Amino acid sequence: MKKCNYCGTLNNHLKHKSIIVLAIVLLISIAVIFASISCTTVVLENDSDTITKLNGIFPEAGYFTYDEVNTIYTVYDLNKNKVGYAFNARGTGYSGSIHVMVGLADKETIRGIMVLSHEEYAYDPFGSGPGDDLYKPKLLDQFVNIEIEDCVLKKEGGLVDGLTEATVSCKAIVDAVRETALKKVELIK
Repeated sequence: MKKCNYCGTLNNHLKHKSIIVLAIVLLISIAVIFASISCTTVVLENDSDTITKLNGIFPEAGYFTYDEVNTIYTVYDLNKNKVGYAFNARGTGYSGSIHVMVGLADKETIRGIMVLSHEEYAYDPFGSGPGDDLYKPKLLDQFVNIEIEDCVLKKEGGLVDGLTEATVSCKAIVDAVRETALKKVELIK
């Protein structure tokens, strides 16, 4: 029995076509995988607890994204326009930790801060003491729209005035805000 040259050529041609089709499918699959890895979808969140905290600094905040690696919020208004960045900072006051949320208008300007919690004491029976002053506008308003580099106590050449009987607490907040802001601006994309 004689072999058909045409059949052998046809089989070789089909093998080559199959290999080419398989290679094209493989390349397309790889391209789709890399495209999905390099294109991150920004999912805007509006968790009410977080928005409430962010509204303390950004009254217009409606949405945010959160970078879990760098622990930075990117804040958006209701029209989905970027209005700034926020992150948490922590300092050690006279009696313990002070947790602060810091808002940045851009990479140079502090938009404002909000004391989230602290372990500072209130020394009189009516609950009024240096710890209570950390939540008051007398301190917090000093951080509105100042440059990060100016976030230093006045007695050290900066723009933030300490509070009477809360000097250690104020210094802890000022230092935590400035030092954390300087680190975070390097991570903002």
